[in-house]
Amino acid sequence: MRRPEYRGLGWYVTHAFLFSTIAAVYKHLIPLFNVFQITFLQTLFATPVLYVLCVKSGQKLVPLQHQGLHLKRSLSWLIATAIYFYALQFIDLPKATAIKFSVPLFTSILAILWLGEKATPSRFVSLFFGFCGMTVILETGLPGFEVASVLILIASFLWSFTDIFIKLLSKHVDPIIKTFYFACYSSLFSLPMALYYWKMPLGTEWLWFMGLAALFVCNIISVSHAYKAVDLTVLMPFSFTQLIFIAFYSTVFFNEPITLNTVLGSCIIICSTSFCAYHERKRQQTIRLKEQTIL
Repeated sequence: MRRPEYRGLGWYVTHAFLFSTIAAVYKHLIPLFNVFQITFLQTLFATPVLYVLCVKSGQKLVPLQHQGLHLKRSLSWLIATAIYFYALQFIDLPKATAIKFSVPLFTSILAILWLGEKATPSRFVSLFFGFCGMTVILETGLPGFEVASVLILIASFLWSFTDIFIKLLSKHVDPIIKTFYFACYSSLFSLPMALYYWKMPLGTEWLWFMGLAALFVCNIISVSHAYKAVDLTVLMPFSFTQLIFIAFYSTVFFNEPITLNTVLGSCIIICSTSFCAYHERKRQQTIRLKEQTIL
């Protein structure tokens, strides 16, 4: 593995740590504040920082282009986030994180149905085993099954729409501009509900929200660097590091030990999505070689 790929993996593990930390902070704040207020303050504080990054990178903000996609991405993300973090009040953090690993599975289905991507055998195999892993995590029909798990699954499905909008925007919009609009619109969309449930933060509580904004921006930078440096095929198996960080937070701060079903189901899902990513990469390489041969 080349040095840039090691750096890319380092960025991806950093992303897993930052996202896990964001989830833990949300879980800490939700008993105190409404999820819309938390999201509003997080994205509000992040927006000017992202604007400065846009200016420093020399990117020009084009207000009229692709705004429909920006709006849809922000709205789908906001609804998914509200459902996910609301459900965290009733479900253990490791289990919620494991269910969230289903996002690539839903994204794959939407890519086939919506974007017209090819339904290859590897995708069908990945989807089959991925949803088998999801059944293990959900503990369907067992005493461990929780209704909150269904809410997490719904949130994961909505997050897959966000991935589709990101994919469509990536063809035309620079990542930093894309993220600026995302934060800006997310804060605007969450403002009405945030005001309705508003509770004035006191003293150090403001630091929690500013910290969330900093984590949000750093997470975006980390995942952007990771995707730029390393193929998705290499990154997918390292998704499991997120569960390691979550297990630490949940055990130390929330007294929520990770279960065997959560670990086993997560392994199945991550292996299935890694298998699909590998075969999709090989298929794309074969297509490019054929095109070069024809030319």
